[in-house]
Amino acid sequence: MTSVPVIGMMEKEVWRDGREESWVLTNKMPFRNKDGEIIGTAIEGAMNVQLTVDLIKGRETPWPRIENSDWMMSLGAARPLEDAARIAFKDMVQWVMEKTGLSMLDAYQFVSQNALAPVIEIVDPLYTVLVKIPKRRLPAPAR
Repeated sequence: MTSVPVIGMMEKEVWRDGREESWVLTNKMPFRNKDGEIIGTAIEGAMNVQLTVDLIKGRETPWPRIENSDWMMSLGAARPLEDAARIAFKDMVQWVMEKTGLSMLDAYQFVSQNALAPVIEIVDPLYTVLVKIPKRRLPAPAR
């Protein structure tokens, strides 16, 4: 499925209760947005996903970190929303320091200029902010 909605498509409907087949006008809405992020809530968006988790023994992170081939991502969850953002940004600055060898002030400036910070969730008791950095923008590690 693409991230483009399909509106007003004619489809043949086969009824499980034995009613005669009929034609219906349907709309198909994506379960992911233009950034590839899954959207929707509860069971409205049943899907199969494949997830690989690497456990790095002896390594602690104060908050969840997610990394794929394109992004480094850090999550912060708290109330108020500003605290959730502060947690995620602080962890990302630390992570950039670890990855690149930048000083704290240089990492802070780098994150400030390169991070995207979508609000992931504001329904539950804790608000969640995701701070993500495109890995292609990371400076080479200091030697």
